[in-house]
Amino acid sequence: MGIINTNYITVTCDNLECSKTVTYLSTDEQQELSKPENAWVIKTARTAVNLVAAPGQQKPVPRLYCSDACEIKAAATGIHNVPEPKRIVSEPASAAQVAAAAAAAQRAQAATEALKSGSGGQVTLG
Repeated sequence: MGIINTNYITVTCDNLECSKTVTYLSTDEQQELSKPENAWVIKTARTAVNLVAAPGQQKPVPRLYCSDACEIKAAATGIHNVPEPKRIVSEPASAAQVAAAAAAAQRAQAATEALKSGSGGQVTLG
């Protein structure tokens, strides 16, 4: 008996709360994906890829979601966000600088909450 190569393909939703997964022989792809329980792979599955790789990675990591609902749930966890680098202040900040930074952070938080709630709002720069 010679060597027999067998290739399996596994498709899994990357949302941690989702359990959808399909494993099949590569030769049986059309037969497996035509089953009603596996229709999500062809009809609603989508890949999300950041445009820029996260720090320490060579290329962005693609993530596969079975539906837009799973992608939205995953996005709400912040998994798509690349962490911002820490900013180090070389000089001690004055009380006025601290107050200005706190006010800017409050305005940014209020704008974010308004956008997420759908009420819109004003965006001010500076």
